[in-house]
Amino acid sequence: MTKELLLACEIAESDLRKSVQALAKDISGLRTLNWADHATEKRLTEVETAPDIIIIDGGQESSLFSRVKTLKNHFPAAALFVISDNMDPQHIIDAMKSGATEYLVKPLNAE
Repeated sequence: MTKELLLACEIAESDLRKSVQALAKDISGLRTLNWADHATEKRLTEVETAPDIIIIDGGQESSLFSRVKTLKNHFPAAALFVISDNMDPQHIIDAMKSGATEYLVKPLNAE
């Protein structure tokens, strides 16, 4: 029996969130949760099941690194992906040092 993976999306941008969810629904054994408006960071103790994968947007750049650290501290086993339009190499390095597993640059495409 294959374990179901839990994907938590904390993406404020509606079109991007819909694109990620559309791609995810085609993957067998993957269930998606929508964490809206950084609500999970405010109520991390209320999360019942730890996600296997977390995808966040780089939206508010000033708080990105602390968001990544907070989420990684609460869910150390989760793969944490950041999606941003910021291609500055130092920004990407700082996101990775904060705990991001991967850094994806917008726009995303399915190819």
